[in-house]
Amino acid sequence: MLNNKHIYYKQLIKEFDRIRLTNIKKQKALQEAIYAEIPRIKKIDETLNSNGIYLVKCMLEKTSNVDDLSQRFRTKNTTLIDEKRQLLMDHNYAATYLDLQYECPKCKDEGFIDGQPCKCFEQALINLSCQQSNLASSLKTDTFAHFDFHLYSSEVSPSSRETESSDASAKNTKESISSKMPKTQISPRENIQNIYDNVIQFTENFPKYQNMVFVGTAGLGKTFLCTCIANDLLNKGFTVLYLSAIQLFKCFDNVRFNRKEATDAHRSMFDDIFTADLLIIDDLGTELSTNYINPDLFNVLNSRHLKLKPTIISTNTAITEWRHNYSERIESRLLGNYAIYTFIGSDIRVNKKYAKAP
Repeated sequence: MLNNKHIYYKQLIKEFDRIRLTNIKKQKALQEAIYAEIPRIKKIDETLNSNGIYLVKCMLEKTSNVDDLSQRFRTKNTTLIDEKRQLLMDHNYAATYLDLQYECPKCKDEGFIDGQPCKCFEQALINLSCQQSNLASSLKTDTFAHFDFHLYSSEVSPSSRETESSDASAKNTKESISSKMPKTQISPRENIQNIYDNVIQFTENFPKYQNMVFVGTAGLGKTFLCTCIANDLLNKGFTVLYLSAIQLFKCFDNVRFNRKEATDAHRSMFDDIFTADLLIIDDLGTELSTNYINPDLFNVLNSRHLKLKPTIISTNTAITEWRHNYSERIESRLLGNYAIYTFIGSDIRVNKKYAKAP
C-alpha cells in the first residue's frame, strides 16, 4: 500500500499534526469556559497536575515507598476524576465533555499504530493521490439515512428482464444470465428495498469477500447507493477507492505511457486499485473503447479476486452486452464472482424534481 507514496508522507504528517493541534485548541477553549462556569473543576485539574508532578519527582528520586505512592496516586486521581465527571453531568454536560476529541480514536490522530499506518492514514493517502473532491462532496449528503424509497414507484410493472441480444455468443450464456435477472413481476420500490437490504448486509459483513454489480439505466440510484456504501465503510475505518470507469482506465494509461506530469500521483492511485479494502468502479461502459480496456479490466477483477478484495461496479450496460462490449473472460468473472442487482423503474432524478415542484 505504501509503494510510491513516500512523497505524500511529509504532507500528511503535517496535516495530522495540524488536526491534533486544532483539537487541543478546541479542548483548551472548552476548558476555560467550564473553569469560569464551574471553578471547582479548575481546582480538580490543578490538583491532578500537581499530584502527577509529585509522583514523577518521587520516582526520579527513587523514594523507597514509590509503590505505595503510586497506589495512593491512582486512588486519589480516580476519586477526583469521578467528581469532575459528576460536576459536568450536574451542569448538563456529558461526562466526557472536556476529554480531548479525536477524528480517529484508533490512532488518536497520530496516523500510526505501533509503527504501522492506521486505516485513516491509508485513506488519507488514497484521497491525496486521487484528489477525489467530487466524492468528498457527495459523502456529506449521500448516506443510508438519506435514502428515500418513496422516489421509486410502488406499482408493479412487467418483468424487468433485459432485451436479449441477437448475438450468438450471448445466447450461449442465456441460462446463466437469466439466473441473474428478476424472475417475477415486482415494483421498483420492492426491488430497491431488496437491493438495499443486501447492501446493508454487505456493509455489516465487510470485509468479508463479496462483490456486487449494479445494473440499470441512468438515474435509478446506482451511484447514490455506491456512495452510501463508501460513506458507511469509511466511517468504520476501511479504505475505499471510488473511481469512475473513465478515471480507472485513465490511471492505467498514465502509468502505461509514463506521462511525467502525472507519474507519481497515478502510480500511487494504481497501487490503491489493487490494495484498497473496497474498490468501487462507477459507470462502467462510459469509458472510451481501446485495445487496453479488456486486459486492464480483467487484471483488476482477477487480481482483486485472488486477493479476496471486494469490488463494486455500477453500469448502464445490459448483462447481455457484457461479452460483446468486453470479453468472455470478463463476462465469466462478473457472472461467476459477483452478486448482480438489476435496478428498475423510472429516472428518480425526474421523480425528485417533480416531488419538489409546488
